[in-house]
Amino acid sequence: GELRKSLEDIQTAAARLDRDVTQMLCLLRCLQHSEKPRWELIDLCAFVQDLCLPRKMLSEALGVRLSLSCAGVRELYVQADRQYLTYICLALLSNALRACTPGGGKVTIALRQGDGAALLSITDNGCGLPGDSLRSMEENQDHFLGTSHSSLLLCREYCRLTGWTLELHDRPRGRGAEAVLTIPFRQADPFCPPLRSHSPDEPVRNARSMWFAMAFEFAALPGLESADFSMPPALREI
Repeated sequence: GELRKSLEDIQTAAARLDRDVTQMLCLLRCLQHSEKPRWELIDLCAFVQDLCLPRKMLSEALGVRLSLSCAGVRELYVQADRQYLTYICLALLSNALRACTPGGGKVTIALRQGDGAALLSITDNGCGLPGDSLRSMEENQDHFLGTSHSSLLLCREYCRLTGWTLELHDRPRGRGAEAVLTIPFRQADPFCPPLRSHSPDEPVRNARSMWFAMAFEFAALPGLESADFSMPPALREI
């Protein structure tokens, strides 16, 4: 029993170190100006649905309820870099899950069309942002103990490269925080034409890529150390 626990602890530490090193290398590429967006046409409605694929696992392992609201929108296309978008949303979702109290947490992903932009928000009922009071700072530190705090830095670098905006707010009523990603509608850059596959397998391929990215991100999340990241049957074969 003790040996198994030690091996699980080593595996968890390795996953967190791998995540931190990957983030630092990505930050370094941004600082060296060697990162450039790869634009493609993305349906944000399908994207956020893929983002909610692990809701059952999160409910069972963490007791956190993940919900989705698209405000009646069925399709919302934007020119975006899928890799950057995936990283930003998973980092924000991971932070929201960390902020929640196990067994009573609630995280909501919402998508709506604004004036000239798509607005994607992730809201939680957790510890909130570190405020001016000692109590709020200590509570936030307890939830984010052991993190390198580099994920938001990388999110902001990707936003800088793409012209997106990321805002973090304490919720005006009650506990928790809200992260809002604003993605302006834009015409395709003539030097980076949109890459859109017409393959019928494309939605499944995108969902598979999302699942792999989730497994990498969530393996470092407290409470998910022993979670089953086996791919859902619907995504195993293309």
